[in-house]
Amino acid sequence: MEKLMLVLLAASTLANAQFIEVSFPAPSDNISGLGYNGMVWALDSLDCAVYGVDWWTGVPYDTVPLPPLDNPAVGLGVSPDGFWFAESGTAVIHSIDFDGNLLSTFDLSDSGVQSVSGVDYFHWSPSFPYLWLIDAADRSVYQISLFIGPQSLVKLFTIEDEIEVHDIGWEYYSLPVACNDGESPVRFYYDGGSLYETLGYGEYQSAVGVASTLDDRIYFSDPEMGLIHRYCLNMGEVEDGSYQAVSTIVMNPFSNPVHNSVSAEIVLAEPAHISFQVIDIAGRVAAEIPESDYCRGTHSVPLGEFYQGVYFCLMTSGYYKESQRFAVVN
Repeated sequence: MEKLMLVLLAASTLANAQFIEVSFPAPSDNISGLGYNGMVWALDSLDCAVYGVDWWTGVPYDTVPLPPLDNPAVGLGVSPDGFWFAESGTAVIHSIDFDGNLLSTFDLSDSGVQSVSGVDYFHWSPSFPYLWLIDAADRSVYQISLFIGPQSLVKLFTIEDEIEVHDIGWEYYSLPVACNDGESPVRFYYDGGSLYETLGYGEYQSAVGVASTLDDRIYFSDPEMGLIHRYCLNMGEVEDGSYQAVSTIVMNPFSNPVHNSVSAEIVLAEPAHISFQVIDIAGRVAAEIPESDYCRGTHSVPLGEFYQGVYFCLMTSGYYKESQRFAVVN
């Protein structure tokens, strides 16, 4: 059985801590949208491509070409089937598969949408997928139920402030918006759009693309610095006498690519609650290990057997999530 090596360390007590966890070079100077599905995807409006980059180093490992467009591509949402994006200055949105083949096109101009600048995708279940859009013309935020079709477009709210808006993301309790308001490059809208918060800590200058990891973290592109930042919104709080594990995942270089069945090797400095998911390159869950209690020490957790391809092992412990890419060769 091939093994992935994961090393976990005990976390110190942090209450509502926010900070930039990592910053890495953007794959180009023309990023106009970000998406996330266990990995970071960056839309390049000039090269007409979507780059898959390593979530920690930013090293590109995949490139998906866009079909011919009349206008530059902006915004990015990642679905299990591929990507969603818009054509700048229009109400036209497209979806493509992971090979760059066009799947569908919607023109929302008859619904009052003028100039989509940001797109995000989320599904509560495979049967109920949604898109979130932001219109740069009047700063309106829309939701589309793709299960019903584009006619189910609903305006959620309109940003009253005269700011320039770019990409949009989706969190459990808020909608992150990449913008340029002179105060913060990202705003988090909640309570029906009547309230918002801004980034509080870190070195950053601007934001054009934004993507949520759905675990109190976002990625946003910073064209002024030429970086993509991973921002932690809330590390949570650890009460006295309890514990919360955070992790650094280190791939054993002798087991990548792997063969046959795979297990995760974890070394714990303290007890931890841990769960695992294995996700394929299309974002589908290939294996899932429910949350369990692990005592201090070394553990080997069987993940299963997988077909040939590229996968991501996602490890969750408390508020913290990490992922490790690995390839299977049968």
